[in-house]
Amino acid sequence: EVNLDNLEHNFLCIKSRLRPGTKVLVTVKADAYGHGIVPVSRRLAESGVDYLGVASIDEGIKLRKARIKTPILVLGVVLKSDIDSIFSFALTPTVCDYSLAAALDRKAAILKKKVRLHIKVDTGMGRIGVSRHEALALAARVSRLKSTVIEGIFTHFPFADENRIFTLQQIRSFCRLVDDLKKNGIDIPLVHTANSIGLIDYRDSHFSMVRPG
Repeated sequence: EVNLDNLEHNFLCIKSRLRPGTKVLVTVKADAYGHGIVPVSRRLAESGVDYLGVASIDEGIKLRKARIKTPILVLGVVLKSDIDSIFSFALTPTVCDYSLAAALDRKAAILKKKVRLHIKVDTGMGRIGVSRHEALALAARVSRLKSTVIEGIFTHFPFADENRIFTLQQIRSFCRLVDDLKKNGIDIPLVHTANSIGLIDYRDSHFSMVRPG
């Protein structure tokens, strides 16, 4: 039994811990971690969540078919074969390389739309994401695409609950990247790193959006 009133209470508790204006993306991948992706997402949308995070295109489509209109970020890798669905279901893709960004831009130009995307940066996890040292160059190239808007940039803390030194190194590295982007005239509105533990234990990681599960 899932108590959606408790879910809303927890969400509002998270909001109360944040600086004014900090947005909240709730990660609802893997069927909202077994709690039911549609009812959980629907209640979060009613409670004022700013973004929902899913692992795959299929999860995003499921939410759209349930008439949930909240912005949805696909946190996992998007294949070029998924591009049509990105536009058909108004999903926000994660990009780790220029070729995908360029393909999305071409499709957006054909449709006479703008595509909003987020860039995933690998600050040490070693899973998906552009290398921290290549991220500035990638963001600069993507920012020059005519039909593309870099709405967000993010990284992930794999050991926030067990390795404080490593996590603090990730935060410092990511802060330097954000500063470098601004110095180069690339101002990205949604900067997010804090997962659930990051939100609680690492206030310097909140940036402009947090990402609890």
